[in-house]
Amino acid sequence: KLDEMVGHYRRYEIKKIKSLCKKAGFNIVKIHYADFLGFFTTLIWKLFNIFMKKSLPSKSSLIFYDKYIFPLSRLMDKVGFRFLIGKNIILVAKK
Repeated sequence: KLDEMVGHYRRYEIKKIKSLCKKAGFNIVKIHYADFLGFFTTLIWKLFNIFMKKSLPSKSSLIFYDKYIFPLSRLMDKVGFRFLIGKNIILVAKK
């Protein structure tokens, strides 16, 4: 539901999206994760959701994340954590 709420329509793993791009004739210029802390935040939210039966985060928690957690996550991505894991995938490709 959260994906739908923010306009996301599909989920991919790096291996799958690389394969789809190559099959479509694209050359991958770069690919890496983004939002290192978002991965763990989402995991914690899913666990919390199991026990609390809450379907979506509150607007205030999303604002808190965007204001305080995401900037720190971007900094961590810049220093190399983007190559480990993340909530999102950044892919640049050319045809």
